[in-house]
Amino acid sequence: MNKIQCGGLIIKRGVALIEVLGFEWAPGEACGILCEFGDAGIPLSYINISNTNDKKRSIVFCLDHKYLGQAKEMMTNIEKKLLPQKVTVEERASICTLYGPHFLEKTGLASEVYASFCQAAIGTWSVCSSVNSVSFVISERDLNPSRQCLRTRFDWPE
Repeated sequence: MNKIQCGGLIIKRGVALIEVLGFEWAPGEACGILCEFGDAGIPLSYINISNTNDKKRSIVFCLDHKYLGQAKEMMTNIEKKLLPQKVTVEERASICTLYGPHFLEKTGLASEVYASFCQAAIGTWSVCSSVNSVSFVISERDLNPSRQCLRTRFDWPE
C-alpha cells in the first residue's frame, strides 16, 4: 500500500478538551463563548462548532491544562446562560495535526485517519480538517499508539 505523503505531524500535549453539547443557537452565542475565553486571556488551541440532529449547536474546544481551573469557573456561568444538554471535560488530551503539502489535492484524508484509528481501536473526541491539515483530539494515553497507527497509512519526515 502506498502511504500518503505529508509534511509532518504536530503534537500538542497537556491540553484539556471541553465539550458544550446541544444548546440553542442564536447569532453571537458561539462568539460569546469564544470572546469570554479571549477576554480572560485564555488561548484556545482547537475549536470545532457543529450542529446536532435536533437543530441545536455544539462547540468543542481545547485549552492548555494550566487554564483548566479558570475555565471550569467560566463554564459554570456559560452553562447557566446557554443551558446545554451536556458539558464534558476531558482533562488529559492531546491535539494531533497532520499537515500538507498539497492536502487540497488529496482525497480521503480524514477517512484514512479514522481507518487507521479503527484498526488500532483508538477513539477520538473530535476531528476537523482544513485545506492543509487534519486535526484530531485524543486521550493523552493514546498518543503513542496513534502515532504508530498513523505511520501505517501516512509518511512524513522525522
